[in-house]
Amino acid sequence: MRVRASVVLAFAAAIACLANGAASPVTTREQKMKEKLKYFDQKVREIKSGKLKLKDFSKRGKSGLRGQKPKKGGPNGGGGDPVTNAPCVNGEAGGFPCQGIDLVSVTSLSDQGSSASLGSDIWGWTDTDGKEYALTTFMDGFGVVDVTDPVSPSTLLFIPSQNGQTSYWRDVKTYRNAAYIVADSVGNHGMQVFNLEKVRDIARGQAPLAMGADLVYTEVGSAHNVFVNEDTGFGYIVGSDTCGGGLHIFDANSNPLNPTFVGCYQADGYVHDVQCVVYNGPDSTFAGREVCFCYNEDHVQILDVTDKTVSGGQFVNFNEISQAAYPGTIYTHQGWTTEDQSFLLVGDEGNSNTRATSRMIVFNIANLANPVYETTFGTSDTTIDHNLYVKGGLVYSSNYQTGLRIRDVSQINNNVNSIAETAYFDTWPQSERRTTWDGVWSSYPYLASGNVLISSQEYGLIVVKLQ
Repeated sequence: MRVRASVVLAFAAAIACLANGAASPVTTREQKMKEKLKYFDQKVREIKSGKLKLKDFSKRGKSGLRGQKPKKGGPNGGGGDPVTNAPCVNGEAGGFPCQGIDLVSVTSLSDQGSSASLGSDIWGWTDTDGKEYALTTFMDGFGVVDVTDPVSPSTLLFIPSQNGQTSYWRDVKTYRNAAYIVADSVGNHGMQVFNLEKVRDIARGQAPLAMGADLVYTEVGSAHNVFVNEDTGFGYIVGSDTCGGGLHIFDANSNPLNPTFVGCYQADGYVHDVQCVVYNGPDSTFAGREVCFCYNEDHVQILDVTDKTVSGGQFVNFNEISQAAYPGTIYTHQGWTTEDQSFLLVGDEGNSNTRATSRMIVFNIANLANPVYETTFGTSDTTIDHNLYVKGGLVYSSNYQTGLRIRDVSQINNNVNSIAETAYFDTWPQSERRTTWDGVWSSYPYLASGNVLISSQEYGLIVVKLQ
């Protein structure tokens, strides 16, 4: 069955690979993947029994678990007419539940050139002329959308998955004029590299062009994620089939379109996500050092990666500054520092079974060698936490079925308990909330225009703006 082949077997294969190489008890990564596999297996059984129609399967048929099929442009798309410029009034914007966030536009997966039924990660890029672009990923590839006119985005191009295989996990980041695209559990995919300057010459107002990557970086096959420190020009591939799943580092300084492998760091095992910064926080000991915050399934590792001396393919002078743990750890997924680098905010994605409500873990990292767990900001929402980013004293937290949640952390230095949720935009309008992986995957809040890019797995690219 296509459902099982496209996604469920991908989970099964990934789990089998993990199991074959595991000499220790089941890891938290295996547990999480098995939980997702169980979810999809249940849907396949329901489809086979006739209880659930294939077209109504949210993970394959662009529709809700309650059989509510999304209309083009949003829940109230009106027979396929896209919703644009819908202010949030009385808790609704174009059919989407909201508070304090206006809907600007929706661009479907198919309009972006994808034949898949699910999108995944998202990033943004601003050209030297100030034009703004959404970089979108899908189970079957990568796309670029010009959002300079956010009400009428222009779909520009689509690059298919390198080896033709689909993946539930696809990620993209940028450095200067280059986009780097990775995919997980897809064999020898490599990291696709694309010259974003090419979008300047593509005519607007037409169907997206089918294109190929400019280069495929083959030092890695499959990878869960990629991060680029734009202040140093070093890229960090994590969760890959190299470097023991730890940090696989490449150098993009001399030529962003032709990155070169530098080395591996795998002393702390599998890394699920990472943020690396040139440290400018309150701890003077590490001023000007390159510091990475590694999200390693059951803890955060704080790592000094400044000295990139390599021997035998391994970094020999990386220094673990500390590890940070917190109560009730299930799956340490991703996080971000506050803008002054005084606090670290962490999301735990492990609530699909044992925990039902959202929580954001807060560490005081004024002393990097001694991170202090301060508190957990929680809500009563039944949801799973995913990616979060910080800009201007606000946290942009993507929480799957409860959408994009905005949390004010502007007063955190004065009172760690001052965090408050101030706005939201929910792309999963169904009234029933479940701890499953439907809805918002991620967001990108760093465009100068103030527009925020949302990746809705089912609806596609959603552009919104805070009131």
